[in-house]
Amino acid sequence: MFLTDGGDAKQTKQDDESSEEEDVKRFKRMEEELAKTDEAEKKYKMERSKKEVKKQIKTNELVEMHKKRLEDEDEDQMLDNKDLKEDSSENDDDLEEEREITKMQ
Repeated sequence: MFLTDGGDAKQTKQDDESSEEEDVKRFKRMEEELAKTDEAEKKYKMERSKKEVKKQIKTNELVEMHKKRLEDEDEDQMLDNKDLKEDSSENDDDLEEEREITKMQ
């Protein structure tokens, strides 16, 4: 707006004040929107971190279950081998007894 005489100066001051008020209102709205956006981002990060923690816990539990299963399988295999050794030693003892009996006869 061009100022040519003093009569328009009052109107210009009102325009400046109203534009300043609009700027302040706009600034406050922008500030509120940024606050909401920041809050939404924080909430999203918290939810995401909770999901990641749950996923990590689940992964750790699966790893532990797998380790336990392997240990159980190893233990079962060792027990089976022990049983086989005991069975074979019993058979060997029986064979020796039979040989001694046949020698005596």
